[in-house]
Amino acid sequence: MKNYMDTEYQKLIDRFVLENDLVYLSEGWDRVVYTQKDREFVFRVSKNKDSQDAIYKEQENLKKIQSQLPSIQILMPEIITFKSLVVSEYPFVKGRRFDEIIDPQQRGRVLSKLCIFINELHSIKPRADIDLDHRDYLKETTKCHKAIQEQIFTKLNQKQREYVDELFGSLPEEDDQRSMKMSLLHTDIAFEHAYYDTTADILTIIDWSDMSYGDTAYEFHHLLRELSKDERAFVREHSNEAGNDLFWQRAWFYRYVNIFDLLLHAHHLQSKEKWTDAIQRLNKEMDDNMSQS
Repeated sequence: MKNYMDTEYQKLIDRFVLENDLVYLSEGWDRVVYTQKDREFVFRVSKNKDSQDAIYKEQENLKKIQSQLPSIQILMPEIITFKSLVVSEYPFVKGRRFDEIIDPQQRGRVLSKLCIFINELHSIKPRADIDLDHRDYLKETTKCHKAIQEQIFTKLNQKQREYVDELFGSLPEEDDQRSMKMSLLHTDIAFEHAYYDTTADILTIIDWSDMSYGDTAYEFHHLLRELSKDERAFVREHSNEAGNDLFWQRAWFYRYVNIFDLLLHAHHLQSKEKWTDAIQRLNKEMDDNMSQS
């Protein structure tokens, strides 16, 4: 029955894409992103009905804090319904994802804007009456470690097992945890969510569905994976936490733990293809971890 439902749902997505003249742009954890040929609007389509909740969650989150957001363009997505399909449309034109920007000077300009945005976001003190998800990311990574030990540890080779033990053995001490700075977080700042309009010189960040309040260091876990070594150094230098070594140790920790979520997800789905892909990424992450300093 599930396979039938998945097939019918995909047919509905295909029909929406065809009727609106959309072009495939990228694919994330639970969404497929399209752009429109003539206007370059961005459409994010959930891969399944359950993940449609995130579309409404993003609007709810933005409404909660819109008056407190930093002075950078934050657009409220428009929700489109197409039969039983729910789609987010982001109404900005000529935006290009950060990873599509090749010119070094232009990338540097966008990165400067992104650093300003992150610093301003983390400086916001949410009003007491705003209901935000409070997340304990260190506790969540401890649960992740337990799941790895119980579910997939025996499927890893010796080198990968040693890496797991070394990585999770680097969890911050309790005293370090008490000194952590807590902030309002986007939590998913990555290339696929950062769009830059070169003509208007505007940076837009999308997908606020996972917005939370938690350890500020968690905000950087995607960027530390996606940016070059020089760009990572630039982000640290221009961060509010530039000289805080413990902060950046936690940021790197979150960055490397992230891959195990993919492994556990692949194991849960019993997908050989996703497992193979996640293992390849793990091996690459291990090599990168050796050279990150």
